Amino acid sequence: MPALAQTDSRLRTDNLDVLLERAERQSTTLEDVRSAAAARTLGSGPMATR
Repeated sequence: MPALAQTDSRLRTDNLDVLLERAERQSTTLEDVRSAAAARTLGSGPMATR
């Protein structure tokens, strides 16, 4: 089965690496924000005293 990027003309394979890197950064940022919100809500972590 060929990769979707190879068969779908809407996808430019040269942009996929850039998009994947951006998705990784966004995922990391989202996890950091989620962890901080959980720490504030549960009253633990460095932001709990603020």
